[in-house]
Amino acid sequence: MSDLLSAVDALTQPVRSMVIQSNDAGITCTSPVVLPSLLERLQASIQSSMGGSSSGASLASERAPLDTGALFEAMKITAQIDSWCHSAKIMPTHQPANDLRAWYVATLSRPADEAREDFCVKQLGKWARSIEAMMDRPREKELPDDCPTCGAKEWWKAGERYHHPLIVRYRPDDPVGSATAMCRFCEKVWNARELAFELEGHAAGQVAEAG
Repeated sequence: MSDLLSAVDALTQPVRSMVIQSNDAGITCTSPVVLPSLLERLQASIQSSMGGSSSGASLASERAPLDTGALFEAMKITAQIDSWCHSAKIMPTHQPANDLRAWYVATLSRPADEAREDFCVKQLGKWARSIEAMMDRPREKELPDDCPTCGAKEWWKAGERYHHPLIVRYRPDDPVGSATAMCRFCEKVWNARELAFELEGHAAGQVAEAG
């Protein structure tokens, strides 16, 4: 059962990682951080795009576009864990990490079934790799500024209106060198330094006009 426990831990235990952080002075350093488990981060990525709760009660303009890939993956994983819990006569709580660990504890009292365990280990490993791939995508940060090229204050997707058209995408392991920016309204693309220069110039122009 050690392989099964390792596979369960990979999805349900916090993860220690090294990240690059920077302060207002532009000084960067690599620091250790403890991240939530993979299943918790998958759930969080969905909730953040639905306004902070699974009900999605907030206005569309106040939330990020829904990550449909993460939602679909979470639905599949949750449904399978629920099914395993029911087969083990456990009432699922719809908290995948907690339910998966409860299911594992229940398996300890059942007769050994190597074929079944091997299947579960492979399935859990597949989930872990899928979530890690989604979590390893470039990070995104919205900027509060209007687009210096088209002046847009908002943008539209699938008939829904959202604030903050400017977005910066970067890799966590190289947040400065990898950073690119885009206006999601006019689709103008910059590297991060070019956008910073244009925003400074735009702000200076507004100050001059106001004076």
